[in-house]
Amino acid sequence: MIDCKAVRQTDLSGCQRIYFGHETCEKRLPAFPETEELLETAEKEKLKLSLVTPFLTGKGISKAIALIRQLVAIKPDIEVITSDWGLLYYLVTTKTGTPVISRFLTGQQTDFRLNRLSPDLFPGRKEHIASCALLKSNTIQFLKETGIRRYEVNNIFQPFKLPANPPIHYSLHVPFVPLTIFKTCPANLDFNRIKRTCAPDACDKTSSIWHNAKLEHEIHRIDNALYYKNPDYRTTLNANPMIDRIVFHQM
Repeated sequence: MIDCKAVRQTDLSGCQRIYFGHETCEKRLPAFPETEELLETAEKEKLKLSLVTPFLTGKGISKAIALIRQLVAIKPDIEVITSDWGLLYYLVTTKTGTPVISRFLTGQQTDFRLNRLSPDLFPGRKEHIASCALLKSNTIQFLKETGIRRYEVNNIFQPFKLPANPPIHYSLHVPFVPLTIFKTCPANLDFNRIKRTCAPDACDKTSSIWHNAKLEHEIHRIDNALYYKNPDYRTTLNANPMIDRIVFHQM
């Protein structure tokens, strides 16, 4: 996923598709004029486009729809990665763009601490931590009937097996796996006097890494969300040959 304003400074070698937008904050979605350079680059380099959208408020849905309409007028087949059922309903009923189920709607169990649960104390642990909320046969059939053909998934640590249900396709996100989303961004990292603010115009777009002796992995705070990293995706690909796209994050 790249910043629309920095597309010319981004190395796009080897890329077939550009993901842009924001997956956790509606206020960080670009305005249409901010996408013009991106559209020009995509046309010049023959790259496909995917707009990433987060969970949305009523105001956020209006903003997202206005942006999507303008983009579709130029790129009719643009993908819209949606984490919001309201936006998904709009895309499907109006046949706008190519809707894709985001990795947040897929509903994987992303907490890496779940591997600590004892199978003796928690029967069905293995199946539960490898499950995806939406990847059930009846749900997949319902979404297929609405025209949904692609799901996004995370490269979680626990082994998982995606259902082979053509013509469904899967995209794997690497290396960052989301853990949680904040309502607003931390204003600072002094937890004795931390404030919660939401000022996108003043957003410094910085990230930080949190450490805890009781956690075996670093936690990355990026904007208003927490992630951990799992760069090893070969095991996931070997177990899931239906994955036909890898989404590399530059955060």
